[in-house]
Amino acid sequence: MTILDDLDYIHSLDKSNMLRVIETFPEQLLEALSIVEQSEIRKIDGRKISNIVLAAVGGSAIQGDLIRNWIEDQMAIPMEICRDSSLPAYADRKTLVIAVSYSGNTQETLSQVIEACERRCKVFSVTSGGELERISKRLGVPTVKVKSGFVPRAALPHLLTSSAYILSISGLIKSIHGEIKLASRRLSEIRRGIRAENPLHSNRAKQFASDLLGKYPVVYSSTRVSGVARRMKNQFNENSKVPSKFELLPEAIHNEIEGWKRLDVVEETGMPFSIVFVRDAEESKSERLRFEEVKKLLNESGFSEVKEVLLEGETKLGRLLSGVYFGDFVSFYLAVARGFDPTPIESIEKLKKRIDRRFRFKVMLEKRLRQF
Repeated sequence: MTILDDLDYIHSLDKSNMLRVIETFPEQLLEALSIVEQSEIRKIDGRKISNIVLAAVGGSAIQGDLIRNWIEDQMAIPMEICRDSSLPAYADRKTLVIAVSYSGNTQETLSQVIEACERRCKVFSVTSGGELERISKRLGVPTVKVKSGFVPRAALPHLLTSSAYILSISGLIKSIHGEIKLASRRLSEIRRGIRAENPLHSNRAKQFASDLLGKYPVVYSSTRVSGVARRMKNQFNENSKVPSKFELLPEAIHNEIEGWKRLDVVEETGMPFSIVFVRDAEESKSERLRFEEVKKLLNESGFSEVKEVLLEGETKLGRLLSGVYFGDFVSFYLAVARGFDPTPIESIEKLKKRIDRRFRFKVMLEKRLRQF
């Protein structure tokens, strides 16, 4: 029996039960849909909105990338994912700001929600509680309260559904009800083949993780599905505890690819790379040709194998989340193969505490709030 087939070992290592959270992603989507549809959050007139800013960082921000990938062909106005402490200069009364912090205590997002109110933007918040809930109540910001008890990256189904629902009730996109249900069904189908009970020899996610062991994953996707590549990279970082990066086509063709000209870079870094292509089953001819030519060049540079993740499903959201779901399982299995509990993020927490101490953020926050 391999380590990845030893369920007792997996459960002993997975102290916070991340596996269970990943496995129940399909059910969480439906639960999140039920929660938001029963909420009493007020509507706004989308005709008065000229642009959208989703203000978030880290695990709370990735849902914004996926939503943008999902709805880009529906949107008549621009949408930006702002991973910063300040809003873009253009944000004003015609800007819809959706401030998302799962914990409710993210410095950058708290700064942005206050700034959004200062600029008289139309503001919503999405959180499980914390300071964001308190500040939203104080400033009269409508809030979607999501289910608590997750780490932020594991709350993706709830955050994505909540933010998309706000766009939907504002008339900026069509109803999300049908696509969320179809996406949930698609992920349930995928789960049958990659759940932990399925042994390595018939489990593609376990095989994928085994092949990545001891390597530095480099993820490529088309810009149109960039959220999947970013999520996969982030999950390798936070769950698997490995360095990783992602790049997008066609941009990478104009710079990144030159870096693979000679593989002595592997000897310099001491860590072999593993190339992962994220490809959409509905990709265009030009996207397909670019991937094929990049793969040829990588083969010529010494990469005998380029791994691929194919996004499949009857809807756009279903295809995007199929890649996210597969990547989440792979990152979990890679953590297990490396002997790590995937949930704790000790380096991140240590760095946040150091920054908190130096900035005296809470003092500055209360000072800004007193101005209202």
